[in-house]
Amino acid sequence: MDQEIFRKELIGKWEIVSDERLILQRAIVPDRAYEMLKVRKEDQETYKFLHELIFCENYTTRELERVLSAFGYQSLNEFSSEYEGGARKDGDASKSINWGVLSMFICDTHEDGILMQKEEAERKIEQITGIDICLT
Repeated sequence: MDQEIFRKELIGKWEIVSDERLILQRAIVPDRAYEMLKVRKEDQETYKFLHELIFCENYTTRELERVLSAFGYQSLNEFSSEYEGGARKDGDASKSINWGVLSMFICDTHEDGILMQKEEAERKIEQITGIDICLT
């Protein structure tokens, strides 16, 4: 569901962007801010629940490359080339970053979260996103 913000701009729809660890995302301001929700199974009955905002401009190239190294990328330029169809000739990868994907990577590297039981996590997911998800 799109929601109006400031009477003109739309907040994006929630999307599941990773099934490996359940990560949902929606753009608040495309290429600038993303709302993220990550739910990871900790043990048989417990899940770690993380709800956060990623503000893209708050990350330096060095911090982004540290995140990307966790996913096998050697540089921001390498990542940009894969997700944008080619590195920029001026070498400034920050102008061609796929922030939607990178925000998902950033969220996936965060280990924070609140521990909760399966039913509570499912209720929270639906409360925040409007999506009814059955955790396994």
